[in-house]
Amino acid sequence: MTPGPWTWGVDESGSGYWVRGDAGTPVVELPSNGHVDPYGEDDARLIAAAPDLYECLAGLVANFDADGFADASWWDGAREAIAKAEGRKAQ
Repeated sequence: MTPGPWTWGVDESGSGYWVRGDAGTPVVELPSNGHVDPYGEDDARLIAAAPDLYECLAGLVANFDADGFADASWWDGAREAIAKAEGRKAQ
């Protein structure tokens, strides 16, 4: 996996999107193909959040104790990753 964190932005056309990894490494381009994709920004945000979502899910799974509880810090990370995917700040 391309090292995170991943970021997203609007391409030079103003209607497509890109996602880049650490140090600006290209991850994916979401071109406009001449039209505005109503889900393009949502897709770019979700793709950019993938490393954060993966890390938190893997951490939760690895850190569940016998009673089914994980350390609270993993839940905070999961909330932050979900907020990133939704384009908002974690509460």
